[in-house]
Amino acid sequence: MKWAHRIATAVIIFWVLQDVPFFIFVDIRSNVCGIYNSFWQAYYTYVCFWFLYMAIPITIMMIFGILAYRNLRGLTSVQLQGADQQLTLIICGQISMIIITVLPTCIQNAYAQITVTVNKSAEQKNLEFFIANIISFLAAIGLGQIQVKVPYSYNVWLFKFSLLKTNNSFNCDVVVANTGTDNIAVFLDRGDGSFANRTTYSTGSSSSPYSLSVEYFNKDAYLDIIVANYNNNKVGVFLGRSNGIFDIVMLYSMSYGSHPSSLVVADFSRDRKMDFGVINNGTDSFSIYLQTC
Repeated sequence: MKWAHRIATAVIIFWVLQDVPFFIFVDIRSNVCGIYNSFWQAYYTYVCFWFLYMAIPITIMMIFGILAYRNLRGLTSVQLQGADQQLTLIICGQISMIIITVLPTCIQNAYAQITVTVNKSAEQKNLEFFIANIISFLAAIGLGQIQVKVPYSYNVWLFKFSLLKTNNSFNCDVVVANTGTDNIAVFLDRGDGSFANRTTYSTGSSSSPYSLSVEYFNKDAYLDIIVANYNNNKVGVFLGRSNGIFDIVMLYSMSYGSHPSSLVVADFSRDRKMDFGVINNGTDSFSIYLQTC
């Protein structure tokens, strides 16, 4: 019994300490919440997710289930007649539930990491997004956390999203980059935990927006949106107006074949003008663009 208490205490301490770095390395930059430390991001992707959240829990559940079955099989009491058969059914059901619900999440996550730089058609992206939603639902069943989600959009491939305040209120609105439909969508917060219907803005034909950010570019009171278009090698800027309305995109061409995949906004030149940097997947380079006016 003492060992059980010690093991339980050690497990609790381990999980508490394991989550502490998230409070340190998770940060909000350019209104986007994420992990910006490269070492911790790699640890979370390849160690924390695969072993602590997937492999170890599944292994422990299966081992202890099998051990419990073996211990029960060793008992000869008349009162336990038939109990081994019931426990066998429970263990088989538990293992089947793990295989059906949790294992597909591991496979889908591995596939997403391997094919993250592959240029896919809109149909393939929509199909993968549909399958990913089904897998997420199955994982929720396996973890005992089923939540009903309110659908605000459909038939899109959401690659990046960000929070913004479009009308200087205390409500946070949402903007998403839809790679499969070549546009961005803005959802205005109603203030009651729900969002209004989406308003879409085109990013250009065959643009495939991969990344976006929000910032004050023209120094007015309204946030603007900047987006990196992977397929047409351009960066687009939407200037914000009142009541959550945005102007038509202004496109800026980049090098041919650069394929910008991610961007960050900051005052690189320290002249109180917002600049931006772009990671070019096609040329394996990083470009900085300074604002001059």
